[in-house]
Amino acid sequence: MFEFLLLSKIPPSQLGYYFICKRKLWLVANGIEQEQHSSIVQLAKLAEATVNLRKTKNLKLFNAVIDWVELRNNTIHEYKASDKYSEASRFQCNYYLLLFNRMGCPVDTAVIHYKATNKTETLLLANVVESEIFKIIEAAEQLVLQETPPGIPKGAPCKHCAFFDFCYS
Repeated sequence: MFEFLLLSKIPPSQLGYYFICKRKLWLVANGIEQEQHSSIVQLAKLAEATVNLRKTKNLKLFNAVIDWVELRNNTIHEYKASDKYSEASRFQCNYYLLLFNRMGCPVDTAVIHYKATNKTETLLLANVVESEIFKIIEAAEQLVLQETPPGIPKGAPCKHCAFFDFCYS
C-alpha cells in the first residue's frame, strides 16, 4: 500500500479538491490552472509566509509539499486561509502523516493553522484510517482519468473559486 501513496500522480494538495469540488480536481489534474491569479491563494501564501523561519519550510516529499515540519516534536504544520474546507485540510494532513509513517519517520501529529480564525486543529496518526485514505485516492484517480470534467455541482462553493469565470462563461 505504501507504493500506492508514492505512485499517486495527484499531489495531496490537489486531492483535497475531491472534498471541495470534483470538477476543480479534474481541471487542475488535467493541467488547467487558474489559481496563480486568485486572491484567495495569495492570502494563503501570505499566511504561510508568517511561519517561523527556524522551522523546515516547504519540505518536498515525493509529490507532496508540507508547509513546515518540526522533527524534534514529530509534528507537521499546514497553514490554511480559513477553516471553510476543513475536511479537505484534514485529509491532506492525514495523507502526510501516513506518508511519513510509511517512510519510517516518527511524525505522529499534524497541526492545521487557520489564519482567518486564528484557530488550530490537531490530528493524530493514531486516528488515521488508512483504508479511507486509499479509497479517496483511488476514487480521485478514476475521476481525473475521465474524458471530460464532471458537471458543476449544485450548491458548489464557486463564488470565490479561481475557476469561476472558466466554469460559468
